[in-house]
Amino acid sequence: MKILITGDSFAADWSGDYPGWPNLLEKDYQVTNLAQAGCSEYKIRQQLECDLKKYDRIIVCHTSNSRIPVEHNPLHRNDPLHKECDFLYADVKGRIPSVTEFYEKYYHHDFWEYTYDLIVTDIVEHTLGHNTLHITFFDHKHSLIDMNLHTVFKNYPGTVNHLSDKGNQIVYNKVLDWIKK
Repeated sequence: MKILITGDSFAADWSGDYPGWPNLLEKDYQVTNLAQAGCSEYKIRQQLECDLKKYDRIIVCHTSNSRIPVEHNPLHRNDPLHKECDFLYADVKGRIPSVTEFYEKYYHHDFWEYTYDLIVTDIVEHTLGHNTLHITFFDHKHSLIDMNLHTVFKNYPGTVNHLSDKGNQIVYNKVLDWIKK
């Protein structure tokens, strides 16, 4: 079975002391993982510009609705995992004063949430007709996202895909249940 994974750092191919849930899937399936740490919803949509018919299952790991796409992030130039990282307030706060000021004074939450919803809808429409699972680890509700794993993230934080070994096992089992349906 061929599986495509797209998304942010919760789905990226991390190296660490234990395998992440995407790496666990690779033991049993042929996995193409295009997920990139720090990726905005806009860039996740771009990851899906491939031949989706080549895959038996598609997993889209949706990101925060407040992540803003940028062409270059000066914080992660030499970090292979985060080299394409977009802006998120928690990442830039106090580190890039002009961006921090933007988030604190000018960021229009309703606009960015609306834009996020439009992109999520576009992603869902783009993957219609393909066996696709839409997941997120962020604490926001979206009617088109199938599985919200925020409680797993909060209860089992760690260093690989932001999850502990047990957290990655839990996500792996939930995804495996979906694959086997």
